[in-house]
Amino acid sequence: MKTTLILLMFIFCMGFINGNAQINIQKKVENQSKNRANNKVDQGIDKGMDAVENGVKDLFKKKKKPAEGEQPKEQPGGEGQTTQQD
Repeated sequence: MKTTLILLMFIFCMGFINGNAQINIQKKVENQSKNRANNKVDQGIDKGMDAVENGVKDLFKKKKKPAEGEQPKEQPGGEGQTTQQD
C-alpha cells in the first residue's frame, strides 16, 4: 500500500514537472500575421468576384419593353441636352 502511494505521488509530481508548455511567441506571431493577411486577401478577392458577378448579371437582364400607348421613361439628365450633327 505504501509503495503504491509513493508511486502515485511520484507520477503526480512528474506531471507537474514536465507539464510546462513551451510556446514560441515569435513563431506564433508570424503565423497569426500570415493568417490575418491571407484572410484580408481572401475578402478582397470575394468582393471583386461579387462585383464581376453583379456586372455579368446586369449584362444579361432583359429590358422591359413599354406597352403600346405608353411612352418610354426618359433617362435622368436627358432634359436640355442637344446633340450636334455635322
